[in-house]
Amino acid sequence: MELLNAQLPRYMKLIIAQCVKEIAQFRRDRLTLALAFLLPFISLIIFGFAIRLESKDIPLIHWCQLKQKGSIGCITKNIRFDVLSDTS
Repeated sequence: MELLNAQLPRYMKLIIAQCVKEIAQFRRDRLTLALAFLLPFISLIIFGFAIRLESKDIPLIHWCQLKQKGSIGCITKNIRFDVLSDTS
């Protein structure tokens, strides 16, 4: 408690007092401590396997105003796109 007697601003004393209170609460209630650490870890595992940020087979229509035949080549080489129509 000597931190609270030091020359600290009032808001810092309030923050330290809140931290001391929460640590005491964690010591009394083991379930809260387990939930505080396990729930974020479980969520990380679940969402880590469930969410994929890679994109595959995106439907695409290529419309070229210049009417160049070779402009679709760079798109069809990429496996992420599924060309539905080519208007060139």
